[in-house]
Amino acid sequence: LKDKYIDIIEEQDILGPELLKLTGKKLETLGMPVGPAMRIVDHMQKLSIQLKPFSSYASKDDMKYVLSKYGITDLYKILCFKP
Repeated sequence: LKDKYIDIIEEQDILGPELLKLTGKKLETLGMPVGPAMRIVDHMQKLSIQLKPFSSYASKDDMKYVLSKYGITDLYKILCFKP
């Protein structure tokens, strides 16, 4: 995307979670042309599909399957987050 389209989002103080809720129509009302607006919405939809939280998996086996995709084979070897 061109900087001027990113500037439109930044000028509105739109942050990460809000990006996922944007619609093409909303971006157009902010002055963004249809093409870039559609590309942003398309990327945000793909991203929201990938952001399924680990807590929403139905079972421990589901969690193990997803973690195995990232090379994690033991739930107890997941490092704690350190701020």
